[in-house]
Amino acid sequence: MNIVVRMIDALEDGHPVVSISDGTWEANGCGDTHCIGKCRLPALVLNVEGTDCKIRGSMVSYGPVVQAWSSGTKERWVGALIEVPATMHETLRQMWWK
Repeated sequence: MNIVVRMIDALEDGHPVVSISDGTWEANGCGDTHCIGKCRLPALVLNVEGTDCKIRGSMVSYGPVVQAWSSGTKERWVGALIEVPATMHETLRQMWWK
């Protein structure tokens, strides 16, 4: 499966926007680690072995694309959530920003 995760133009305030696509499914979402949804972008989410995770932007530097929500952020999230299709989970878990 060919999955592309990339950063696209940031919002006016510099807020990172992450795009994910496998050729049949595509979504854009919040790439900020500490945002609680006030950017009005959805969070791109998946569950990894019982842990709720969010697709992160490249601002994590060399970290994984999929990371657990930062402390307390999920509980305060006020934006929409988009569940990433299960067919993408395994590949996404192996992707890192470089």
